[in-house]
Amino acid sequence: MISVARSPNVTIQVLPFNAGIPPVSSSFSVLESRATGTPDVVYLENRTRIFFVDAEPEVNRYAKDFELLTQIALPPDESTEFIHTIAEQLRKTAT
Repeated sequence: MISVARSPNVTIQVLPFNAGIPPVSSSFSVLESRATGTPDVVYLENRTRIFFVDAEPEVNRYAKDFELLTQIALPPDESTEFIHTIAEQLRKTAT
């Protein structure tokens, strides 16, 4: 994950337990248009189905939820350091 986080088109942020309960109840991806740079579609997936949401009010709601998550999560640099610290702890306990 750390090496992937170095890619210019990848942002990894960790939402630690001490941030509290996330304000969303499911996973989702907000897909932005390269042409407009704005959210156009939301991708949802569960055990049995895949959904694409394209109604503007719903897409905007998900975009706001995503923005809130990025605000309460650790910044990218701190997230990378957090991942590195956890990986080191796991290596030490494995030996």
